[in-house]
Amino acid sequence: MIVWCHPQKQMDKENCQLSLGLEQLVVLSAELKELKETVTTLKQGSILSQSSKRIPPSLSVAVKAVHDKAPDEMQFDGSKQSVHRYYESRRRLFNDIQPGRLHIARETIKKSRNKAHRKLLYERRKRVLKKEKKRERWTAIDFKYMTEESDGEEQVRQHKLPWRSEVLNRLVKKLDARIEKNEKAGGFKSKDKLQSCLSLLEPPPDAPVQQS
Repeated sequence: MIVWCHPQKQMDKENCQLSLGLEQLVVLSAELKELKETVTTLKQGSILSQSSKRIPPSLSVAVKAVHDKAPDEMQFDGSKQSVHRYYESRRRLFNDIQPGRLHIARETIKKSRNKAHRKLLYERRKRVLKKEKKRERWTAIDFKYMTEESDGEEQVRQHKLPWRSEVLNRLVKKLDARIEKNEKAGGFKSKDKLQSCLSLLEPPPDAPVQQS
C-alpha cells in the first residue's frame, strides 16, 4: 500500500496512515448510512405495495372501522365472561342452599378443606427433610398418603390410615416431631395430637398395603 506524505507538513509515516484511516472511516460511514436509507425506502415501498394489494381501496374505510371497534368488542367479551362467571357462582350457591342439597354441599366443602389440609401437611413435612435421598423418596408419593386430620381448639385428631406402610408411618412421625420442635423454637404453641378412629379414605392404586 502506497502512503502519500505532504512534504510541507513533514508528517511521518504513522501520522499519514492514521489520517488516511480516518478519512476511509468517514467515507465508509457515509456510504453505510446511504445504504441503510436505501434499504429502508425499499422496505417501506414493499410494505405499502403489499398492503395495497391485500386491501382494496374501497374496503380501507371498512377495515379501519373494524380496527377502531376491536377494543370495544374485546371489552364487551370480557364483560360477558364476567357476567357468566357471576351467574354460575350464584346458581351453584342457590342450588347448595336447597333443603335436599345442604348435606351434599357440606360434604363437598368438608372434602375440599380436608384435601387442602393434607396438601399443606405434605409440603410442611417435605420442607423439614434434611437428606436429599429422603427428599427424592418423598417426591415418589403425594398428599393422598397424608393422614386425615381434624383440628380442634387445643387438639388435633389424627385419623389413622390402615393401608399405609409402617415405614412411611415412622417417617411421618419423625417429621412431625421435627416440625413441632421448630414451632416450639419459634415460640409457637403446638396442639396435642390424639389418635382417633380409622380413616375412610381410599388408598391410592399404588399404595403399599400394611400386613396385619
